[in-house]
Parts: sequence; C-alpha cells; structure tokens
Amino acid sequence: MDIDNLNLGNDGSSENEEALPSGYILGEYVIEAILGQGGFGITYLATDTKLGSKVAIKEFFPQSQARRDDKNKLLVNKENTDSYQWGLSQFLKEAQSLAKFKHNNIIRVLRYLELNNTAYMVMEYEEGQNLIEFTISQGNRLDERTLSKIFLPILNGLQAVHQAGLLHLDIKPDNIYLNKNQQPMLLDFGSVSKDIRHKDFSGPLALTPAYAAIEQYPNNGDQGPWSDIYSFGASMYYCVSGKKPTDSMSRYHALLKYDPDPLQPAKLLNTTGYPDFVLDCIDWSLEIYPEHRPKNAAQLQEGLMGRGRPKKAGTAPSWKSKVERTNEPNINTATPVTDPTNNTLDTWKMIYWGIGTALVLLVVGAGVMNIMQENTPHINYSVPEQTTRLGADNKQSVVNNNPEKNKFTDLSIEPEQVLREKLPIIKAGESSGDSKYTPPTKQVASLVGNLANINSALFIPGKQLIATASATGKIFIYKIRTGSPAFQLKGHKRAVHALAIDKQGRWLASAGDEGLIRIYNLRTRKIKMTLRKHDYSVYALATSPDGKFLASGGKGQRLIIWDLNKKRVSRTINLFRDAILSLAYSPDGKMIVTGDASGRLQYFSTATGQELANIRANPKYISALSFSRNGKWVATGGPRGELKLYNTRTGKQMPVLEGGPNVIQGIQFSPDGRFVFAAGSSGYLAQWNLETGARKRFKAHKDTIRTIAISDNGKQLLTAGNDKIARVWQ
Repeated sequence: MDIDNLNLGNDGSSENEEALPSGYILGEYVIEAILGQGGFGITYLATDTKLGSKVAIKEFFPQSQARRDDKNKLLVNKENTDSYQWGLSQFLKEAQSLAKFKHNNIIRVLRYLELNNTAYMVMEYEEGQNLIEFTISQGNRLDERTLSKIFLPILNGLQAVHQAGLLHLDIKPDNIYLNKNQQPMLLDFGSVSKDIRHKDFSGPLALTPAYAAIEQYPNNGDQGPWSDIYSFGASMYYCVSGKKPTDSMSRYHALLKYDPDPLQPAKLLNTTGYPDFVLDCIDWSLEIYPEHRPKNAAQLQEGLMGRGRPKKAGTAPSWKSKVERTNEPNINTATPVTDPTNNTLDTWKMIYWGIGTALVLLVVGAGVMNIMQENTPHINYSVPEQTTRLGADNKQSVVNNNPEKNKFTDLSIEPEQVLREKLPIIKAGESSGDSKYTPPTKQVASLVGNLANINSALFIPGKQLIATASATGKIFIYKIRTGSPAFQLKGHKRAVHALAIDKQGRWLASAGDEGLIRIYNLRTRKIKMTLRKHDYSVYALATSPDGKFLASGGKGQRLIIWDLNKKRVSRTINLFRDAILSLAYSPDGKMIVTGDASGRLQYFSTATGQELANIRANPKYISALSFSRNGKWVATGGPRGELKLYNTRTGKQMPVLEGGPNVIQGIQFSPDGRFVFAAGSSGYLAQWNLETGARKRFKAHKDTIRTIAISDNGKQLLTAGNDKIARVWQ
C-alpha cells in the first residue's frame, strides 16, 4: 500500500481517470477512494460489504503497458503482452507469499482477486499516518528513543520477508506506517519482486531516487537483501536529519569521477542526541557498494542495538558497474601480497569532541603564534549543507597502446603572456637555487598500462622509478627509461586517491575509498603496516620531512597525524567542517596546511595541534596546494583557473596568478622557487615565472591532469590523469 497521494479528504471521487471510480463494486468490496498510485499499480480504500470493515486493495496496473476500457477491464498493448503476463504472475506470487505472513510489523494480505484481466491484492487497512507525516509533526527529527521504537521492529519484519525469498525494493518513510497505536508497519510489497530486474521486463522503473540503492538502477548490479538495507538506512537518515539523502546515482557518478562522495555522513551531521553506533549503522547501510553494507537485516539490527559491527559486511556479491566490467590485460606483477593483520594499528578510539574542544580553547587563548604574525587573517564563513567537489568530466576512454598516438613529443606551448598584476613576487637574489634553472618542456617517457584514471603519481627518490595509483585500486611502479611497469603493489580493492613517500624512497603510503592507509616496503614490495582510523574515504596524504610522521585527511573531516616509528596515532585534529581535499607539511616540518571542500586554508602547528590561521582562500574548494621549498609561500588552486599565493609568515595573499587550467588539480614549485606549475582540467599545464610574471600554458594530455610531481632536482616533471597515461617531462 502506497499512500504518497492520500485522497481521503476529497468528495470520494477519483482524480485519476484510469482508476476505478468511487462506488465501483469489486467482488464483495466497494471502492471508496484512491490511497496511492505508482508506476505498477493503484491502491484503493474500500469497504468489505460482508464484514463492514475497511480494506486497502492494490490493483496491478502498469500504465505504460495497458489502459482501461469503458467496462473497467485492462487492455494490454500488443507489444507488451508477454511482459505484462509475466509481471502479473509475479504480482500473484507475491500475494500468495505475503498472505502467509502474520507479522505485527508487516501489512497483512487477506486475499487476492483475479478480475478485469488483472489482479487485486486485498490488505488490512490501518488508520494512522506515514513516517513522513509523523516526522514532520515531531519537528522534522525523531529522538533516539522514538527512532529505535520504529525501526527495530521494522527490521524484524524485513528479515522475515527476506527469509521468504522476497524483496521490498521501495522502502522509504512514505511506506513505513504508524497505526493509531503507534505500531510501525511496512507497506506496499506489491511494487516489485525478487526476480523482476532479472527478466526482460519493460514496465516502469519503480524506485524512489533518494532511497534506492545504485543496483536498483538498470545495468548496475544484482539486487538482494542488501538493496533493502540501503533503503532502510536512507529512511533512518531522513529521520535523524530531516532531509532526504543524496541519491545513489549522483553519488556513484561522483565516485566514477573520483571526486568526494556528496552525501554528508550521518556521523558528521548536527545530530546530537544519538549514540555513535546508531549513526555509524546508518552510514554503514548507505555504502554505495553492496558488499560493504550489512549482509542482512539481523546484522544491522545487532549494530543498532549497540552489539557491535563486523569489520566486513560479508555476503553481498562483489559489485561492478558497467564501466568497471572490462577485461584487464595481464601485466607482470609482484608476488601476491597478504595483509599482515598483526601489523594493523588498532588503538582505542580517541575522544574527538574533547580534543576538538581543547584545540579550540588553545586557538582562542593563543596570544602569540610562533610562526604566523598577529595579523594573520581568521575569517568566519558559512559552510554548505553538503560536501561536493566539482571536477572536470571523467571520460572513460579505452587506453590506446599505440605509442605514436599517445606520444606528446614536445609540449604544445601557447603564446607567452605577462601578468598584469604587480610583480615580481620573487625579488632578485631571493631564490635559493640555480638561477640558470630551465623548466622541463620535452617529454622523455610515456607510461601506459593503467586501465583506469590515474589519481595520484610521484617520483621514487634516488631511482628512475615512478609510482601511480588508479581508480581501480591498482598501484604500479614504472621504469622511466623503458616506460614499462616494473611491478605492482597489491592490497587495495577500491579507488586510491593519494600517495606519499619518504625522502629516502624506503616506503610508500597509499589511501583512498576504503578509508584505510597501506604502508608498503618498497624493497620487499609487501605491506609493512595498515592504518585504520579513518571511517570514510581518504583524499590526501603528506609525509613529514624527516619521514617519521604521516598526515592524512579526507571525507571524515579530521586530520590524523601518525607516528610511524611507534605505529600509533600521534595527534587527531577535528577543527574542520568539510572534507579535507589537500594537505602538505612545511619544509621545516613545523606546520601542516590543509585545504578543504568549502575553500578554507588552515595552518596547524605540528608540535601542539594548535590552529595558526584560518583563511577563506577559494569560493568553493581547494583541490591542490603546495609549499615552496624555502617554506615562504603556499600556493592553492581550485576552480576558476586561479592560483593564489600566501605568505606563510604574514598570511598575506599575493597577486592572483590567472590563466591556469579551469580546475587546478595539482601544484608544484621549482626547487629554486622561481617557477610554479599548475595542472588540471582539459589536460592543461600552466607555468608562471614569479620573477617576471610571464605565464606559459601547455597542452600536456588529452584529458584532465589529476596529479603533478616534480623530481628532487627539479629537472623532471610528472603528470598523469584521466587519459590513463603518466608522462615524464625534462
């Protein structure tokens, strides 16, 4: 029974011309009004003339396949006859199955009728209100006690339905009903059955975007109990936040572009009054990939009662989208790596609010900052309700292994331009490097082998090797001289967004959508340790200059500093209101600077965790940042093609460097500090001379450049991105 469009308050007439009219006699029932309607049928309020009771009657009526004649019989379109008959048989099978249920939290099916060339499911009718109406009456948000009283019993009923081999596939607040005794009931099982998406069914797509799992959309994987779990979690999300969650298709497209998940986690909403384990279970249920959700209703119920959540959900099938369903070529790889669980960091959860409060007090009480001067700006600004990171289009192209077609022998240089801003930024004699430094312009290697977008890449110090991390979780180590893969580092199953390395090239850190960080020993090519304190995707990593610490941040809106020698968390900083997209250590290791999805640039002392400065650098987001090697400048980039420089001692912003890629994804300084490079959308690489103000822009790739790195001596530049190719320039 679907009560989206309740018409009980009208004059008893039907507003739908295709619906049965008020007063129509259907067996021993008299139709009174429409309760609701959808793509597969219409639900009516009716009276049982023999018992004098009210019932709800669901009519199978896929309106894209049939129409009603003047005698109220359904006439099926000739081309839809087979599909219609198959759908009708499924409808009757569901009625028979649901009639066997006598569960307090499942609407009871009393009988079914076969009339008018269709079928009708007769159900109990309960007076009351749906969960949307009830939540609105409670101030758009349910307290924790009420939430539990509604959703825990519903899970009992859902588990019974799943054990019978049925799915609901349209769980939403509209279909959760509270009768006059406040007993929760799950409605509207007549919309779709377990097998309907595995047949050539041409009926309408019966789903509600905000509450439907990604696999409920055509050609996006197999449905199962995990699909209902997603909808259940989305319904809880509405009840704790007062707003619908971001639809799964939008979230999935963001992940395809390797951008942050636009859904704000329940744990990060302003949801005071709920235990952490309840919010965690909501987020667990709303995982995009089915295999990462609870495997069944009973498992979710255990979690909601505070009895723990397993680290892995278990039985949902390994899910791949259309884009990911491709045959991968055989590439010589290192020996398969197993994850040594005895090296996993498993310290107790830190008391985040307490630490956050202490840090805020430190900021408020700080009179002198040991690095920033007193005039460093601290700006208050509004934070959007939902984290999004806009990016260039992600074209899923096929890698062309023809070296001639992939080769950019020289950079295609646009006419040199001189900026109109007051320059130079770098004064004569100020640079610390070789004044004869010449920026790289000629390609010396084109590294092909990835079948997915390259999200991060870097040089391995002291070796003619580079590392690349892709959207499929693969990490390849390439030989620059030959352009071929040397070996592969295994361990990630989902997209890797960030890489970091120590200056000696001994170990490599990687992180991404799994929320964990892998540390690889590059000599043995095996996992050295796994760091597991992030609950959500990790977007940025940075290594301290001495290689003893690793900083990480991402969707979870917290910065974690890891002590790699002691194998533990050194510090957690929670002074963020949006996803951390970029971060870097200062060359002396005394500061960490972060850029987030709201456009804030924040500086922190590594010694105390104190926030030293908070600057609104961009109107949207900071997708890239970098320190100059002398530590004097921080460069930031994001949308609009603007690169901004900030003096780390005064916080003062220098003239904006215009003319970069429309979306800047990576920034690097030359070793002498005289040049700064920015790469990003449409495959463009920009270069500014900070002494003269001259700008050059190059076409370096055919698609968006997502990452840029520079060698220690500055003689080589590395670019990689959406064309699945890494290029080395010299």
